Amino acid sequence: MIWELFNGVEKGFELSGDTDVAFLSELRAKKARLDRGLRVGSWGQLMEWKVEKDRQNDLHRHLSHLVGLYPSYSIASYPEGGAIPGLTKSELLKAAAQSLKYRGDGKGPDADAGWEKVWRAACWAQLGDGEKFYSVLKYAVKTNFGHNLFSLYDPQSSNPIFQIDANLGLPGVMMNALLQAPDTSSYDSPLVITILPALPKAWSASGSIKGARVRGGIGVSFAWRDGCPYDLVLRFDRMRAYKSREVRVVHNDKVVDSFVGVAGMVRKVGI
Repeated sequence: MIWELFNGVEKGFELSGDTDVAFLSELRAKKARLDRGLRVGSWGQLMEWKVEKDRQNDLHRHLSHLVGLYPSYSIASYPEGGAIPGLTKSELLKAAAQSLKYRGDGKGPDADAGWEKVWRAACWAQLGDGEKFYSVLKYAVKTNFGHNLFSLYDPQSSNPIFQIDANLGLPGVMMNALLQAPDTSSYDSPLVITILPALPKAWSASGSIKGARVRGGIGVSFAWRDGCPYDLVLRFDRMRAYKSREVRVVHNDKVVDSFVGVAGMVRKVGI
């Protein structure tokens, strides 16, 4: 998280209008010394600590070491060639999936909250597992949501507490199964927009999205039938500060379109 914070400051420095180049130089120097915190442990897990303390029976509600998978990008947009010597993206994603599997579905001794479950669902969607995403999502709604759809902390209590975290997370979690565009460490890296990355069978018959927002000031609209998307349109905002950006559109692990997006562009993509 600290590496991403430093990287975000560096990435947005030019657009921010800041002129303190001495601060920027100091930040870059300290960022270069930072540990990225991405290590694979003895049982194939993504290590939560610098030293190996992970346990396969640890069902703790937190997924602190998977922040870079969702909602952030250091795992989700890890370079294919590997930013860390000896660690490829496929190895990193496999380790993240291993950690997620053994952290459970939110049924541990501290499983009182809905946010831990919807976070897990979002991570499974990020890994492209639509059925596991849907299973955990249903479990979250069944376990931690009231009849009025308020998310409840300690729902078995005679007087459960309304906890808004899962309510705020739920739309993002559902969207992550239908549309993904995680941030990248550099504007020089292409923005990858994935269509229907984790569509569960229960939602596959038909559906549509209109005007969904992704990074870069882009609105995305499309529909699907029998799991196949159609009428995909990308609309780029007219922003003065907007930079041109390479964009790749992906469906079923295949690049279906690749182009340079600019402010005001409307791009229709055939799939």
